[in-house]
Amino acid sequence: MRLLRFALLLRGHAAEGTDALRALLDAPAAQGATPLRARALACTVSLLEQTGGYPIAGEYCEEALAIARSAGDDYLIADLLELRAFILLRQGQHDAALPLVELGLNLARRVGEAHLTGRLLSVQSFARDVEGDHVGAARYAAESLRLYRHAGDQRGIARMVGNLGYIELSIGELDSARSHLLESLDIFRALNDNYGAAYHTFNLGLAEYLSDSLGAAEGHFAESLNLFRRMGTKAGTAYALLGLAMTGSGGADMERSARLHGAADQALTELGETVQPVEGRLRDLDCQRLRFAMGAAAFEAEYAAGHTLTPEQVVDLALGNKV
Repeated sequence: MRLLRFALLLRGHAAEGTDALRALLDAPAAQGATPLRARALACTVSLLEQTGGYPIAGEYCEEALAIARSAGDDYLIADLLELRAFILLRQGQHDAALPLVELGLNLARRVGEAHLTGRLLSVQSFARDVEGDHVGAARYAAESLRLYRHAGDQRGIARMVGNLGYIELSIGELDSARSHLLESLDIFRALNDNYGAAYHTFNLGLAEYLSDSLGAAEGHFAESLNLFRRMGTKAGTAYALLGLAMTGSGGADMERSARLHGAADQALTELGETVQPVEGRLRDLDCQRLRFAMGAAAFEAEYAAGHTLTPEQVVDLALGNKV
């Protein structure tokens, strides 16, 4: 079941996999509190995290945890705690997430599972970065990376190298960030990992944006948008829209940018997604720029119009078509 989860994520088939697994889980024959059902629930939670189904993912996590605890399966418990904690962090619920990470780490280390320990350290790193503890975030990321290198896990290596690049964006070390993100992208592309490539293409766009290379940034954001759309990754799509709002035609097409900001914020709000600090800070600065340049009333009108666009209209707007 773990192999199925990672295969679906790797190839960008989370949406199709979610539909198929939910149908199987709803079947009468699958209703027993069995270890197999718990593993299927964990697989589905992992896919739901990518497609934005946070409330359902939370319910599945709780059900699977009850089964795993009853069976005394420490590996599965730690696996589920990692998934639950990451979703809570995406929703801004840090106080609820951090104890789960600590508990999961203790279990993963007890069973001697290096890969799972690396995943939990990655979540710990993410939590620290969101809280502004970039030194702590880098320390946990480096520890996770060491475990993945020891295990020869190329996907894990790519993820943590890219995460180190994202942490460096937070503290303004742009050259090092760009280098790490490019290294990460090379590995993801060699693995044909569309999901990893999409996120770190977006992060590379952030690096170029922070370097005032708006054209290069816009290209990366547009590429990530196409990848996220094909995979049905709703949060990633919303972030890509945010990037294109900030870079829109080199910053000159202000009405389009204001509408895209409205559309991106609406999409993130509907998901229950808490905007990450780097993106949130850049978004707020760009909205201030637009509000000053356009006038508050004009900006708010375009921003509100972005809330009313259909997904198809948003994509047309993001790709430069008239809406």
